[in-house]
Amino acid sequence: MTVYDATIRPHQPWGRDGEADVWITMGGLNITATLPLINKKTSTTMHTIKKSDYNQGLVRINKDTLPTTPTTVVKMDVTLDTEVSHNDWPAGGVLFL
Repeated sequence: MTVYDATIRPHQPWGRDGEADVWITMGGLNITATLPLINKKTSTTMHTIKKSDYNQGLVRINKDTLPTTPTTVVKMDVTLDTEVSHNDWPAGGVLFL
């Protein structure tokens, strides 16, 4: 799994679940996708994201620190795996390839 910075622009106001445009450009990688966006509070509970539930991937935004600008940059895990788990995933996402 490789972690990249991704620029996120939601289709709805920050704090509402929905969809977001995602741009990743790094090391010759140039990906644009529209992914589901969910808002969650910071938690120490394990988060498991399954490709079967989110075919392309998922963006998660921390409700405790919502962005105040139209776009924000978060860490995105880019993976060929069918599932990804995070112990503390305050803001970020996963893109399944």
